[in-house]
Amino acid sequence: MTGILSTRLLKEGEKCPYGEEVAPRISGTNHQHFFCVRLDMQVDGDRNSVLEVNSVQGPRNKETNPFLNTFLVEKTLLKKEADAQRVINPLSNRHWLIANLDKKNAMGNPVAYALIPGDNVLPFHYPDAPLMQRAPFLQKHLWVTPYNDRERYPGTMAS
Repeated sequence: MTGILSTRLLKEGEKCPYGEEVAPRISGTNHQHFFCVRLDMQVDGDRNSVLEVNSVQGPRNKETNPFLNTFLVEKTLLKKEADAQRVINPLSNRHWLIANLDKKNAMGNPVAYALIPGDNVLPFHYPDAPLMQRAPFLQKHLWVTPYNDRERYPGTMAS
């Protein structure tokens, strides 16, 4: 993200499957960028919950849905830390709400902050690749955990 391309020199006539030729005999290497951001949220207080939101097709019922074009929004409370390791799904417009279920907004809904993922993919590394062993947080897009002062730096391995 510095604007400096990671390159390698190609032999005359060589094609590299791991990059794109960006100049004669110069290959720009395929690569990914990884970011880790820790959010310690307090949405209108410290009693917050996380809900996963997915859009799904409405009922296939010609009486209530005559044009078969409705869709619903399903919200699922992520109750346990083990259930709150999630991957994005652009096909369902998946996003997450950090909500204070005890406080309501003007419309009577819980106050919430939306985490809306952008374009993203998981690493193309094999699970046993050194990077995946060194940075296991890369296995999921979202990890929800209760606050623990010993886990303040999620992008580093505990010693």
